[in-house]
This record gives sequence, C-alpha cells and structure tokens, in this order.
Amino acid sequence: MDTYILVSPIVDLLLGKLGPLAYQPVFLMYGVEKDLEKLKTTLNTIKKGLLDAEKQQLHNSQVGDWLEELKDVCYDAEDVFDEFQAEALRRQVLAERGSIPKKVYNALSWPTSLAFRFNIGHKIKEIRERLDEIASNHTRFGFMNIVETRINVRRWETHSFEVASEIIGREKDKEECGTVDSHSHSISKRARHLSFVEDNMIRDGVPSFLSDACRLRTICFPFSGMTPTQSFVESCISMFPFLRYLDLSFGSFVLVPKKLGNLRHLRYLNLGGNGKIKKLPNSICKLQSLQTLALEGCEELQELPRDIRYLISLRFLWLTTNQTYLPHNGIERLNSLRSLYIKSCINLEYLVEDIGNLKALRVLGIVGCPNLVSLPSSIQCLSSLENLELTDCEKLNLDWGMGMEEEDVHQDLNGTSSIKRLRLLYLSELPQLVELPQWLRRCSANTLQWLIIKECPNLLALHRLTTKSQITSSFGLSRSGISAARYAWPHYSGKN
Repeated sequence: MDTYILVSPIVDLLLGKLGPLAYQPVFLMYGVEKDLEKLKTTLNTIKKGLLDAEKQQLHNSQVGDWLEELKDVCYDAEDVFDEFQAEALRRQVLAERGSIPKKVYNALSWPTSLAFRFNIGHKIKEIRERLDEIASNHTRFGFMNIVETRINVRRWETHSFEVASEIIGREKDKEECGTVDSHSHSISKRARHLSFVEDNMIRDGVPSFLSDACRLRTICFPFSGMTPTQSFVESCISMFPFLRYLDLSFGSFVLVPKKLGNLRHLRYLNLGGNGKIKKLPNSICKLQSLQTLALEGCEELQELPRDIRYLISLRFLWLTTNQTYLPHNGIERLNSLRSLYIKSCINLEYLVEDIGNLKALRVLGIVGCPNLVSLPSSIQCLSSLENLELTDCEKLNLDWGMGMEEEDVHQDLNGTSSIKRLRLLYLSELPQLVELPQWLRRCSANTLQWLIIKECPNLLALHRLTTKSQITSSFGLSRSGISAARYAWPHYSGKN
C-alpha cells in the first residue's frame, strides 16, 4: 500500500471536544449526555489500537480501508459536535446579553427545541452505530495497544486547512485537499478543502461536478486576480453548509447574502477588498462560532452590523468603514477579541469610548484614519495589550489635555490603569505628535521591547522615555525613518 492514513490525531481531537461538551447545560437539557458518554467509550476503545493500525496499513489494504472509514465517521462526528457547540454559544448569547427584542431573537433562533433535539438525537444515533461497527472490526484485526511516546515541543498556531500541493506522499489526504481548474471534471466525495485557481471556474457559480462534495470545509483562492461573483457566493452558502473557512476577498459581488448566517460552523470569513459592499446583513451576527472576520478594504461599507456584539467567539477583526464613529454597544462587547485592526477609515473621528472593556485584546492597529481626532481614555485599561500601532493619522492627538494626566496618575495608583504588557509601540506619520504623553510612557514602562517612531516631524522630546529601565530590548528612532531597529508587525523576536 503506497498511501498512509493518519487518524489518531482526529480521534484525539474528538475526545478532547467530548470532555467539556458532555457537561454543558444545553446537552443535559436535550438528554444526550448518555449517548455522548457511550461515544467517548467507543472512541477510547478504538484509540487503543490506532497506532498499531496505522503501522499495519502499510502492508494490509483492509486495515487502510478500515482507517479511511473511521476517518470519515470522525469528520461527521465533529460536524455534529460543532453543531452542538453552536447551539450552546447561541444560548450563551441570549443569556449574557439580557433582554433581547423578539425580532433579534427570531433572527438568532433555529428550529424549535423539540425539532433540534430530534434531529441531533438521530445524528448521534447514526454516528454511534457506525462507530460500533468500526469497533467490532477493530477487535477482528487484533490490533495491539501501543503506548505513544510524546516529545513536548512548542507548536505555532496552525489552521485546519492545507494547500494540496504541500501534502507530499499522502495520496488519501490529497483527496481531501483538491484544486479546481479548467481541467477538473470531478472531485472526490471526501473532499474537505478546495482551492480555485482559475477565474473562469467561478464566473457562473459553483461548478456542477462539485455537488457531491457536500462536506466541504474550506474554500479559498490562492492566487491574486480571482474575483468571486454573486452567484458563486450564493451557491457556496447553499451547497456547503459545513464550511469552516471561506475566503471571498477581492470579489465582484455587491450584496452579501442573508443566508450567510446559516453557516453555523464558520470560523473564518474574509470579505476584504470588496470595494462595492455597502452593507452587511445582520444575519452575519448569527455566526457565534466565527473567530476571524476580515473587512479590510471594504471602502464603501457604510456601517457595521448592529448586532456585531453577538459574535462572542470573534478573536481577529480587521475593518474598514465609512462611519464617523464606532457605535456604542458594538465591538467593545467582543470579549474574546485578540486583534483589532482599523484601516483606511477616512471618515472616522472617534473610537468607541468603552474600548477598554476588551480585556483579551493583544494587538491594536489604527492605520490610515486621517480624521481620527483622539483615542478614548479607556484605552489604557487594555490589560492584555502587547502591540500598539498608530500610523498615518493626520489629526490624531495623543494628549488628552490638561488635568487628564493627573487623573491618569491617580487611576494608576489605584490599579485601574492596567496596560502593563506593552512590548511593541509603533508610531508613524503622526504630525500632531510633539511629545509622548504620560499615559503612554507609563503603560510602556519596564515592558517595552520595540519602540519605532518615524515620520513624526514635530516630535521634540523623548528624553523621559529613553531610560534604561524603560527600553528593555530594541530601540529605533528617526524623524524621517528607522535607523536602529528591526521591525515585524505584529510579531517580534530577538534583540537588535
């Protein structure tokens, strides 16, 4: 057998999900906790011989077929678990946000609880029956229980999608990661991740031969110049309900379909560079599993969805908007947000005042906002902030005025001013910057590793900041450029 099927990581992933899921209130309410426990027991039984099975497949094709079947069931089980998780997140939104108008509740709601319970119960029963059959074959093969030796190494954050051309020597995995071009006439039913590499393949919607790939999880366009059309977007939403990753950047469509909110499994959505989009449907706020939302370069976008606060899993947000200010009760309620990048908002004058509520925010970038006047004072309450970039903001004044500095000192003494992790400070093209304000100097004390200031022609004094106690790693300053520091946004490493 010239292929190698790796299943043990997928089984480990499922067991990891089953643990916390089984005890969430939503599962107890639907009375499926016993079924989940049985699934967990069966998976643990199968896991005992998996390492031996993955070795035996090299000289036993029947074992390879058994592993392939197990892999398919595991993927289907993950879809069911994620559906459960989406329901739990939906209920969390309804509980944490208090009283919600009936119209919004209806927008968030799925079919009635009874219908959902029946549907999900049927799916779990089917998964159990398939796993039980696989477990019986597991006994027939007589796999040995091999204890895996693990080496603890640091892993960089990865995604659940891969480029097919980068998968070498794993033909079965290549079935899951396909490329669609003018030579494509069919696709494996096991396809999970697709890359479209020719524009003519998406011009009239999704090609008909992809109709069997109903379990698709990833759609992306690896090459520039690809422009998803309106019909393609609508077809994707209706044909592929299990999508996790959807890259529709630099498309030619004007309207974002309301049915986008039906993709309850979606984790990553990129609408960046769609210069014709003026409005996003509020249904996008039904995507409680969404972790990344890219709206950068949507230059005609008039406003953010009014219920964006319901995206409670959102970690990364890049946005461009025509709004004059970011409305209250919006992004400052995104408690899971790690990275916020605001770019090319030419009309933006003010950020939301309560931005300091984003206690998990690590990266904040504000670039190309020429009319932004000031930052809210609550920005100094971003307790997890590590990287701050302010670039090309012509009117931005970082000094909040007389009396505010004394108030800041008082707050700091009482422990309410809590930026204490700032490591990278990047200031560029800020003509209003004359001196670093006290709040910013205090926030960077003892932790700052990278200081980069460029194209700030009116900057007069830095002597209060350039002390040994405050610059702990690298330091680069120039009114017209950077001469003494290396810089990589948003990551940094090493010393200059």
